[in-house]
Amino acid sequence: MNLGRQNVLGVLIDAVDYEFVIDKILESARARKPLKVSFLATHGVALASESAHYLARLNTFDLNLPDGQPVRWGLLMHGVLLKDRVCGPDLVEKLLQAGRKVGLRVYFYGSTNQAQELIRNKIEKDYSGIRFVGGKASRFRSVGPEERRAIIEEIRATEPDVVFVGLGCPLQENWVFENGDEIPAPCLAVGAAFSFLSGTLSRPHPFFRNIGLEWLHRLIQEPRRLFHRYFYFGGRFLVLAILQAFRIRKFPLPRPPSRPDDASPTWVA
Repeated sequence: MNLGRQNVLGVLIDAVDYEFVIDKILESARARKPLKVSFLATHGVALASESAHYLARLNTFDLNLPDGQPVRWGLLMHGVLLKDRVCGPDLVEKLLQAGRKVGLRVYFYGSTNQAQELIRNKIEKDYSGIRFVGGKASRFRSVGPEERRAIIEEIRATEPDVVFVGLGCPLQENWVFENGDEIPAPCLAVGAAFSFLSGTLSRPHPFFRNIGLEWLHRLIQEPRRLFHRYFYFGGRFLVLAILQAFRIRKFPLPRPPSRPDDASPTWVA
């Protein structure tokens, strides 16, 4: 199902379902073509509403998916009702299941060395048929042009079908924007999926996910890191979505950003 792209606080959100996304990813993987995919909750959308630079980058992505229930509900202002959100961790699991039949080659970029090893073990144990061709922990810093090129060449050399990027929002979306067009495979900014795959974080019961309360479970697990994100950006999203729904405030689309080049002083890594 593909109901088109809708403007939610200036971000073009794709009103699609899991089946459409998985088909699109596998199609791009077979064709060895880049595909830039983000999974946006209220934090990412609200952050884009106060950063024209980040907003312009997001709108170049091939797919901006409604990861959070409030983002899915935000589509209602355009008369679009999705049966379900398209959640990053759930999509990763569904994609790995679908990819078992075709021997999907996967690469994981981000998180820590420990998480990388746990993810590799998880895939080898639970997803027979999936080929873990490589992974690299985040440097947790920016890198210069030469180091960036070395990272991209290392990823390309493994010939992945899909690259999962887990650096946290907005670093992972910036990474995909800056590097995704140079990798002949879909690049998915999946964030917390790394933590769930590695088992370092647990997920709540599906009931709480479906009613939009997964954030509360995660806040209890990581209160210091997530308090500002959920209350400031969550509140900002709610207020601005109401203003947009009642046409009190408009959110025009920004101009496409220029592509970065190797003259850029720093790159997210």
